[in-house]
Amino acid sequence: NELPLEAFGGEYTGPIDLQIPVPGYDKSDVDIQVLGRTLKVKAGGKLAATYTFNRAIDVGAITATVKNGMLYLKEKLPEPKTIKID
Repeated sequence: NELPLEAFGGEYTGPIDLQIPVPGYDKSDVDIQVLGRTLKVKAGGKLAATYTFNRAIDVGAITATVKNGMLYLKEKLPEPKTIKID
């Protein structure tokens, strides 16, 4: 399987909502690694994408699915909380 190499530079803001091509691979072939502000995706042992965000990534807030040759990563940001003023 040929994997399109799509390494990106720069910083990204806002919630994570990514679609990364991983043609010919299923979820057992895809590896997602997070270190601080950087997210790396490998499929079949080859680098598919690298993203750097302007903040640390909360891995517990991200869902990942593979469907029809695409990896979908979506982050659910916490709801804003109101502070009561006494």
